[in-house]
Amino acid sequence: MVKKNIKFEKDSIKNLNNFVPDDFKLLTDTYADNYGKMMEFLSTNKKLELSIPLSNYVIISYVRYIESYFKNLAIGLIDGAGQESPELNVTFSIRELAEIKEDGDITVGKIFASETNFQRLDVINSVFSTLLGQDFFKMINQKTDVDWKKLHEIIDERHEIIHESKDFSKDYEQLHGYGHEIMKFIIISSNIVTKFINDLTNEMKKKSDSKV
Repeated sequence: MVKKNIKFEKDSIKNLNNFVPDDFKLLTDTYADNYGKMMEFLSTNKKLELSIPLSNYVIISYVRYIESYFKNLAIGLIDGAGQESPELNVTFSIRELAEIKEDGDITVGKIFASETNFQRLDVINSVFSTLLGQDFFKMINQKTDVDWKKLHEIIDERHEIIHESKDFSKDYEQLHGYGHEIMKFIIISSNIVTKFINDLTNEMKKKSDSKV
């Protein structure tokens, strides 16, 4: 369960713009480098013995892509913006506690992110709705027409590959469709968070200026 109230530390305002990228060149370059050649191969090669392992790999990688992006975005909002972490009960073993004490780079945001399953869309919505103070997926739906069915499909397929040893044979059009929706999901999400950060920065600056 996550708290509904949000709290930002005023002194952290200088850090707000440090974790949201100004553009998506790195994101799109990474996408092209990792999947471009495989997608091109699948568009011309129909051999089942090659299609299955490549399809499984792309599906797993796509979901890891979603998880990594939103995990880092949550860390940025909690640590970079001084945002209060959503409520989460965390337990540590003695060994883990010793490792945390030795690692000076451990933060509340990193602990929260490490214990949160960002491979679930409902969790992503819950976390960011709390951090932003509004229904996150509703904001996304107001901006674009994300195909939530495809996003649920690829996450479910990744689960079946990992936990049920199931194989999938996808063609170029299917995997490209998944990738397109994931990119749309991530880009719109970042636009929303960027606007939130900019609005918050301007609001705090106005309040600060009014006290001078």
